[in-house]
Amino acid sequence: MVLDPFEGRLAFLEILKRLTASQQSQIKTAQFALRHKDLDEDLYNCVLEELELSSLNSRVNIIYFLETLCDYSYRNGCNSYISMIRKDIAKIVRAVAPPGPQGAANVSAVRKVIENLKNKAYIDNRDFLEIEASLSKRDDKYSNSQCSICIHCCRSSNTIQNKAFFSKEEIFRRIEEDRERHKRLRENIWVVPEGNVGINVEFENTWETTSSLDEYDFEYMEEENTKAAMIPS
Repeated sequence: MVLDPFEGRLAFLEILKRLTASQQSQIKTAQFALRHKDLDEDLYNCVLEELELSSLNSRVNIIYFLETLCDYSYRNGCNSYISMIRKDIAKIVRAVAPPGPQGAANVSAVRKVIENLKNKAYIDNRDFLEIEASLSKRDDKYSNSQCSICIHCCRSSNTIQNKAFFSKEEIFRRIEEDRERHKRLRENIWVVPEGNVGINVEFENTWETTSSLDEYDFEYMEEENTKAAMIPS
């Protein structure tokens, strides 16, 4: 079924609003985007709009979806979504984990996704390092403190400050969605990637991070060769 841009946007926005942490939901959303890749810019703009308007919990689902979209785009030879995500990755990260204690609850999830994107060569190593550096500057008492934020919310439900934090319903929903993501992560550990894409990415990462040989390396190799030559056969 061919959709015009207006119909495509309406349909995709509705799908994004129903997006959850489940693998089925993530894949279904990615498949819609690829099925209507002729509307790639319109659909991608829907993602950016939803990132600005949705709750912080929903934004985590969206950034995980973007990784799924990159995976399925790569498999189907569609580079447009990957290119747009690569270009806007810093903007996406700021939307998912904005400054402040609320956004800090999403830092851990953001780190996992951008590391995956970097390892799969969907984003540049330079962009990854810049984003990681910006995340590392977050206040230590909030970094990786999703649980402490949740506890704070529950203990201060009658305070004005709590209005800026998560509701109990959002906390419980986040816990369930995190469980779903961890379950998928454990399952994916046992999945053998198709082709040799993973091997190529691993080789490239190792090649980039390995230092060049210097005179000490050659001296060490010469010593080892001498020792090996002295061992009787």
